[in-house]
Amino acid sequence: MEHAALTNNEIDILTKQCLNIGEAMYCAGAEISRIEDTLYRLGKAYGAEHVSIYALTSSIVVTMEFPGEAAMTQSRRIRRRDSFDLKKLEDLNSLSRECTAQLLPVEELRRRVLAILEEQPKQSMILLGEILAASAFAVFFGGTLFDMLAAAAFACCIYLLQRYVQPLCQGRIFFNIITSFLVGSMICGVCRLIPVLHAGQIMIGDIMVLIPGIAITNSMRYVLSGDSISGLEKLIDSVLLAGGIAVGFTLAIYFVA
Repeated sequence: MEHAALTNNEIDILTKQCLNIGEAMYCAGAEISRIEDTLYRLGKAYGAEHVSIYALTSSIVVTMEFPGEAAMTQSRRIRRRDSFDLKKLEDLNSLSRECTAQLLPVEELRRRVLAILEEQPKQSMILLGEILAASAFAVFFGGTLFDMLAAAAFACCIYLLQRYVQPLCQGRIFFNIITSFLVGSMICGVCRLIPVLHAGQIMIGDIMVLIPGIAITNSMRYVLSGDSISGLEKLIDSVLLAGGIAVGFTLAIYFVA
């Protein structure tokens, strides 16, 4: 299959969009191996002779070499950690498959990628998911109907903190400590006023909203698949986040319960 020669400007745009796709896929929940494979296939589809993709949980480096052109290398530092967005991940996968099957002009690829990046999940669905998770785990661990309702109410508080306070915090560990302490203090205070409620079951339900369970699972998958650096980095990050949650709730129990 012959490829139309790309100009230097088009190569620059293509490389930037590969970084955008890789970052968005990681933040949406894709594993490192899938990101590297997707970007490699995308570069090859556009006629690159050599494509080198090096992805970690904190950065992505893309190097492409086209016939008659010098190799171009660009990198992207990944600082943000979004919640899992399978809809965005599916859109990016569909776009990459479409490009490999029938090549899109570079400008069209850029427009499509930016359109996907601008999509935002419905906040109502995020809130509903957190309410369902907190209330279901509260009942699963032996809570009553009242505990379930209380866990759902405090899950709304966690959602509000995530929506309006988390962007102001420099790191998620600090945010988890603050959120866990505030929510834990409110749970302990309410349970002292309403003895029919069980603080332990309510806390367990709301802890599940914050705990990075999928991230811990992915870190082990990275290690088993050979991405040891990414796996260990993600594991350490997940353990620290979980530790922040434990510290926050422990302080709340110590000072308020």
